[in-house]
Amino acid sequence: MITPLTLVLGISSLVLLALGYTYAVLFMVKYIYVKKILVPIVATVAFCTGSFYLGPSVSFLSLVFTGNNIAPATYYILSYVWLPIATLSINLMALTVFKPSMRKPAVIIYGAISIVFWVLMFGFTDQQFTTEPVGTGELLDVSHSGGALIIVAITLLSVLIIDAGGFFMLSRKLKQRDFPKKDVRKAAMIGLGWLIFVVVGTMDSIVPPQTVGFAISIRVIMLVAFNLIYLGFWSKPVKLE
Repeated sequence: MITPLTLVLGISSLVLLALGYTYAVLFMVKYIYVKKILVPIVATVAFCTGSFYLGPSVSFLSLVFTGNNIAPATYYILSYVWLPIATLSINLMALTVFKPSMRKPAVIIYGAISIVFWVLMFGFTDQQFTTEPVGTGELLDVSHSGGALIIVAITLLSVLIIDAGGFFMLSRKLKQRDFPKKDVRKAAMIGLGWLIFVVVGTMDSIVPPQTVGFAISIRVIMLVAFNLIYLGFWSKPVKLE
């Protein structure tokens, strides 16, 4: 029998997966009309951030229909194979707003990191994650370890500095220069969204959920983060000339 905690984690994973993919489709449709380089980048980010929940979603559906989780290695790959693309896209998204001239160096740096991460993931899979013991009806829980953990820490730190910090600074500068309140609020929304994404995402992947209340809180807050980020980007963020 599936436990209440598993139901919460499984259903919330499906919701976040669907929300990420929905925003990805919406931004790609928007690109047909606006033809701005930022829009498909945001669509890629939405797809990848939603795909972080593909592993638990597939494992949950397998648990519902077969009574068994998927293999831990499959869970890990489904969840995190998108990480390098997500990190590059997230930082390109911010640099397109703040510093377009830094996009090429970012592609080179994060491209090299991506190759290392994928070599570790596909060449040394079992050394890159650990699993928590699960009982009957419980959802598999996988965490990073080994070299992959170091890369994940670096990427999360870069998102925290470049995206969360960058958009908070943009909000402050817009306010100092008397830009409309909606522009100030929009930049602050995006910054807050990335701050929540990094903090809550780290908690979600490191701290094994023990109670239904904790799991609901973490996933609801992540749902808020998704909406803050993508609604903030729905109209193009203001650039300071």
